[in-house]
Amino acid sequence: MDNKQRKLKICFIGWANSEHVKRWVQWFAYRGHEVHLISNLYEDVPGVHVHSFQNKSTDDLAEDRPRKKSWFGKLVAAAKFSYLSYLKYPFYIRRTKQLLKEIKPDILQGFYIGFAGYIGAFAGCRPFLVFTGGPDLLVFPRRSLFHRLWTKYSLSKIDFLTHTSNEASEAAVRFGFPSGRSRFMHIGIDLERFNPEVNTAGLKERLGIAGHPMILSTRGLFDKYYNITALIKTFALVQKRIPEARLVLKYYSAPEKEKFVRLSKNLGIYAKIVWVGRTDYSDLPRYYRAADAYVSLSFTDSGPVSMLEAMACGCVPVVSNLKNIGEWIKNGDNGFLVDPYDHGAAANAIVSLIQDREKREKMGRRNVEVIRERADQEECFAEIEKISYELVGGKT
Repeated sequence: MDNKQRKLKICFIGWANSEHVKRWVQWFAYRGHEVHLISNLYEDVPGVHVHSFQNKSTDDLAEDRPRKKSWFGKLVAAAKFSYLSYLKYPFYIRRTKQLLKEIKPDILQGFYIGFAGYIGAFAGCRPFLVFTGGPDLLVFPRRSLFHRLWTKYSLSKIDFLTHTSNEASEAAVRFGFPSGRSRFMHIGIDLERFNPEVNTAGLKERLGIAGHPMILSTRGLFDKYYNITALIKTFALVQKRIPEARLVLKYYSAPEKEKFVRLSKNLGIYAKIVWVGRTDYSDLPRYYRAADAYVSLSFTDSGPVSMLEAMACGCVPVVSNLKNIGEWIKNGDNGFLVDPYDHGAAANAIVSLIQDREKREKMGRRNVEVIRERADQEECFAEIEKISYELVGGKT
């Protein structure tokens, strides 16, 4: 950025409790820009003016022991997730319009079409730049006419889209979004925090698995997207061949934890699993660095940040063979791509990593190089900053 350029007044729409949103808004704030964050809940973000639709930070999904729900309760929860929660959006939109009149930003930025895009599309503030996570283009519009229509309308009001994968960018173009304004531009990884020099001393002792091979998952404990049932069944197969192996489930949300506890007990592996709820984000690199394998058998993803964080620490992924995952992982070279339903193939990949330290370390070094070359947070955000200046420069 040219130091003579004036600093921007940026208004961002996103979740204040998201580590990725925090990274984005704080990067711009630390660069000297005036940054405002409009969120559905409140959480303090140093250096950023946070405006929330609620006074307290709440996250029901983070509940470690959710109450059992009847079939009707599950039906209501599903409807709420897919549709009923959007009944709040007229209020969100009205409040956002009020805030934008007060803030008068140079540019509106947002995180995910399914939240920021839906709200910002009706806010009337341009230019509007949105970062898409993948499911908001690759999953939800396929399953619901409601999301297809709202996504298409939102895209008509967005000036620039950045994506975690080329697959997501292609999906936006299929919706009719101009290809010249839709680009792969990841938010990147903080390499000062996630790197192979992370000190893991005492972590395994704290988890009670000192001396044991460690398999790591950092996905939420629910099946719909993350396929945790397959992960646990895969681990059961690993256990038969390497009884000393341990699975660490480090989750940020656990709506179906009881189901997975029952499954692991039925398979006789409950005592071999370490259940770790939400902890400080700064502690996460130690988990990646200590792990012998990072495993995700998700049904859907798009350049997942958790996988890239693991790679930055020299960890080797065993992950679903999704198109966008293949943009980062070459099977057998820096990780393993498996069918998310093929428990045997996933188990074989994990066992091979545990048993062959030389191969594991070689693949880990390749991953560190990949992230440094393609996903350095500083370079990624600097590119987004450059695009923001270009958009503001063309503002009429």
